Amino acid sequence: MERVNITAAQRETGKGPARRLRVAGSIPAVLYGHGYAPKALSVNQALLSKTLKGAAGRSVLINLAIEGQDSVLALLKEYQRDPLKQQITHVDLLAVNVNEQIEVEVPLHFEGQAAGVKEGGVLEVSRRTLTLRCLPNALPEFVVVDISALKIGGNIHANEIQLPPGVTFPHTDNFSVVQVVAPQKEEVAAVVAAAPVEVPAMAQKGEAVPGAAAPSAPAKGGSEKSA
Repeated sequence: MERVNITAAQRETGKGPARRLRVAGSIPAVLYGHGYAPKALSVNQALLSKTLKGAAGRSVLINLAIEGQDSVLALLKEYQRDPLKQQITHVDLLAVNVNEQIEVEVPLHFEGQAAGVKEGGVLEVSRRTLTLRCLPNALPEFVVVDISALKIGGNIHANEIQLPPGVTFPHTDNFSVVQVVAPQKEEVAAVVAAAPVEVPAMAQKGEAVPGAAAPSAPAKGGSEKSA
C-alpha cells in the first residue's frame, strides 16, 4: 500500500485566515477520527494535489507529520474544489489506527476486452469505485476487474469481484458495476416520395381552369335590376 509523507501545521480558523493560507500555497484542513478532537490544520497545496492525481486517489495512506506533535496515520476523507479554477480549497483527513479496520472507497480498474463487445455489444460501466473494508496496511490502491468473459446481456456484481486477501465487500445491498448490453437498432423512418404537384397557370378571363368546377348558372326566377 502506497504511503505519502505530508507535513501539516496548526492554523487559525475563519474565512480570512483560510483565504491567506490559499494565497500562500497552503490548503485549510481538518483532522478528526479515532479519538481525535477535530484539529484545524494546513497542508501544502502542491503536494496534496499531486497525491490526488495518483492512481490510488483517496485510498492513499498519509503519514501526517504535525509540527510540534507526533505523526498521525490518516486518510483523505473529503475534499472541496474551486468550481472555476479546479483547485483544492479544503480537505478533511481521517485519523486511522493500523490495528482497526476501515471502510474506504477504492478505484476499480477494468481490464480486458469483453467478449460481448467483440460481438457488437456496448460496455456500460455503472460504478468506478467500490467501498471496501480492511486494515489500513491491507488497503489496495485499486481493484482489478477482468471483463474479458463478459457477454452480451451479462454483468458483474460487486460481490463477484475478486478482492485481495484481508479485504471484504461489507455491504448487503448488491449491485452491478459493469455490463454489456445489446446495441440499439436505429429506427429509420420511411420516407414517402411525393410527386410534384403542378399548379395550372392563371386562366385568361373567360377560360376555364382545367380540373376546376364550372361556374354555376344564375338561379331561375331572379330579376335583373334596370339601369
